[in-house]
Amino acid sequence: CYFRSPHRNFGDNTKNLNLTQETTKEVTNEIVETTPEHEQLWKATSQVLRGQVSEAVWFSTFNDAVAVADDKMSLRLRVPNTFVRDRILTRYMSLVRGALDEIGASGRELRVDVQTATAFDVLERLAPLLLSLSP
Repeated sequence: CYFRSPHRNFGDNTKNLNLTQETTKEVTNEIVETTPEHEQLWKATSQVLRGQVSEAVWFSTFNDAVAVADDKMSLRLRVPNTFVRDRILTRYMSLVRGALDEIGASGRELRVDVQTATAFDVLERLAPLLLSLSP
């Protein structure tokens, strides 16, 4: 699975799943930066969640989720793959909603995007390996 820091988005392809409307739309070539407000919201939410799930669940489901910029009425997360997105949607949605309620953000819409690897992502990850192999 490919994961990039939220501070280094170079135009990636994502699939967006709007959880409150339960519709799927494709978002392509979108540059999305995180904002301090969204980072703080996810940090507070994730602290509540971390206390409610096992360490294994935390690392397999929530650890790589990153808040990205969206409007003021939503929390948009970018996750590394569809497996993580589906687990959040099916198994842990009530926990996430409860955590948002607990921190006073119950009115927020939750969106989960899947980070997909572009050719640039693959090249970016392979470059250090290729350089280390060359004599």
